[in-house]
Amino acid sequence: MSDVLNCIRKFAFKENEKHIAVALSGGADSMTLFTALNMLKEELGITVSAVHINHMLRGEESDRDEAFVRRVCKKMGVPLSVHRIDVDSIAREEKISVELAARNVRYEVFDNTECDALATAHNADDNFETVLFRMTRKTGVSGLCGIPERRGKYIRPLLYCSREEVEKFCRENGVPFVTDSTNLSDDFTRNRLRHSVVPIMKTLNPSLLSSFAKTLELLKNDSDYLDGEAKKEFVKRFDGERLDVKDFSLLHKAISSRVISYYLDHFGYSGNYSVTSALKIAISGGRTELKNGQMIKCADGYLDFEKNKTVTFSVTFKEEDAEILNEKGKIHNLLLKNAIDCDKIVGSLKVRTRLSGDSITFSHRKVSKSLRKWMNEEKIEPCLRDILPVVADDLGAVWVYGGGVDSRVCADETTKKVIMVVCESNQNE
Repeated sequence: MSDVLNCIRKFAFKENEKHIAVALSGGADSMTLFTALNMLKEELGITVSAVHINHMLRGEESDRDEAFVRRVCKKMGVPLSVHRIDVDSIAREEKISVELAARNVRYEVFDNTECDALATAHNADDNFETVLFRMTRKTGVSGLCGIPERRGKYIRPLLYCSREEVEKFCRENGVPFVTDSTNLSDDFTRNRLRHSVVPIMKTLNPSLLSSFAKTLELLKNDSDYLDGEAKKEFVKRFDGERLDVKDFSLLHKAISSRVISYYLDHFGYSGNYSVTSALKIAISGGRTELKNGQMIKCADGYLDFEKNKTVTFSVTFKEEDAEILNEKGKIHNLLLKNAIDCDKIVGSLKVRTRLSGDSITFSHRKVSKSLRKWMNEEKIEPCLRDILPVVADDLGAVWVYGGGVDSRVCADETTKKVIMVVCESNQNE
């Protein structure tokens, strides 16, 4: 394994990656990456900034981490953006796990961070633990390939450094860091793997991480080849709406399953369960239900989403005093979701459907997201995506059906008048 500085020197930065933002939690890994990039910034010809997310999950400890990161960046003269987001509230509201909510929030913030590349501090131990974790669940070749060096704007310059080398770098360079107490607990599967399973495996093979890196290289070669062949097959068979599955049974399952995965991903569906179900009917015909209730069918040699629902929407506006948002002295969250502050509207309101480039910043998220990505994540049925009502003013979308109001025009304690968006839908089977 390479030491930290050499590991970063060897990382294949792209020519246009001049501004690197570091996801800085304050822990040993991220502080190592942050410190090393600053040490090498002139040599690499880059500038460095940092982004910190306070998930507000650990009380005083979360605030301690934020304060620590602020002090470090101020001392080093590095630009820092801090985001305080109540992840627990989001998890409850969206009825998902806290872990998933935290992950979604992180990537929403990172997606909207201005930089050429965003560096995360995943190391070789993290990568090995990730593969072990996936094996306990069920995974394919792509899952066994672990964490990629880069994905879009995300880069991982420490991916081939061990945790031992990170700790050594901190000791030798006097790098301060904070410790997340949840990393010491065995309440999470990944921590149990880290504390119990991995140490035993390292006694069996002291060069475990080196051997693992070589295995990953072989797996990635195979995976890249299969993905490439499947992509060619997908492009040949996909007409923008339907997937041609005639003679699908003649394809090797390693290719056909990937083609199905590309098709579902295109419409925002993913997961082994959905791929397995869709692949089965692609070969034998029939219809099946995906996880969110969306039906997919195979007939006349084509796989297609069912569009037997006719939906119409009626949107009206009603001006009210802001007092309508109060119920027994408390803000009525359901009403707030559909209330637009009259004084914050730019120009006039109009009802339309989504346009290319539309984005929205929901008030409870504080980060912008394209409507296309939001619809994918919410698993909005493909047949509804182009007819779902959107309210916009002269600056862009301010409300979307099923999502709510943009934070730019959201009502607050200073609001006097609101426009209530009232939407009714009629659905015929």
